[in-house]
Amino acid sequence: MRNLIPAFLAALSLAGCVSVPQGTPVNVTPAMRASIEQGTRQALKDPMSAMFGTIRAARFPDGRLFVCGYVNAKNSFGGYVGEKPFTGYLYPGGHFQFTSLASSEGEMMGARYVCQQAGIPI
Repeated sequence: MRNLIPAFLAALSLAGCVSVPQGTPVNVTPAMRASIEQGTRQALKDPMSAMFGTIRAARFPDGRLFVCGYVNAKNSFGGYVGEKPFTGYLYPGGHFQFTSLASSEGEMMGARYVCQQAGIPI
C-alpha cells in the first residue's frame, strides 16, 4: 500500500500537467487502427514485436481524434514488458502522432486518468 501512494501522487501530478478536453467517443475503423499501430510502432525499440490490445478514440471539435490504447512490445533486453497504455492524436487524413507510452505504475495511472478525462475509459 505504501508503494501505491507515491505512484498515485505521481499520476496526479502528471495528469495535472496535461489538459485534455472531453471528446465524443468514436468507433476505431480498421484503417484508423492501422495508422495508429504504424505510428506507435515507430516509437518502439522493437517495432515488429508490438502486439496491440484495446484501442479507443474520441473526436475533438477541431477534427482530431485523441487515441488511447494498449501495446505489449519487447524492451532492450528482448523481453516483453506487458501491456502498457499509450496515447496519441489521429489527424484528418490518417496521420497518427504518438505522444506517450507509460512505463511505470505512476505513468500508467496518469495515462488512464488522462484518457478517462478525454472520455475514453481504458
